[in-house]
Amino acid sequence: MKTIKALFLLFLVLMLFSSCSKNIVINYGPPSPNSGHIELKTTEMVDGNCTLNDSLMVEARNINSITIKNVPSGLYSIHFSGNSRNLKRDSVSYKSTFTITNGRTNTKLIHAQPKKEGFCIGLAGINFINIILMFWVVSGYLWE
Repeated sequence: MKTIKALFLLFLVLMLFSSCSKNIVINYGPPSPNSGHIELKTTEMVDGNCTLNDSLMVEARNINSITIKNVPSGLYSIHFSGNSRNLKRDSVSYKSTFTITNGRTNTKLIHAQPKKEGFCIGLAGINFINIILMFWVVSGYLWE
């Protein structure tokens, strides 16, 4: 019974952390009145990295958005690249130049390919099996 309980807890943990997306916030420098913000939002979760003036800012999985705060006024080049989380692992790439002005937030939307229907159906099937297993294990403990 202990192995079943351990498997049950493993399934719960995997189900809980299977689709956590990250909203990453980075402080580029100390707060000052002559600074602004850069915000990149993706349409889907992406595994990728982001550079600002060729300096690596982010390298992470499951990125939903990146906010770089307190960027001093001036001209900056930003490059975001990665792979979408669909089955084909389509690449996502975005390059741009921003002019940061005092107190302004520059927001850009990055298009990533959505998941295909087969992926969603497969994920729903896996979650359905996990729920059935969860009820089976819980009902076994309740009736003992």
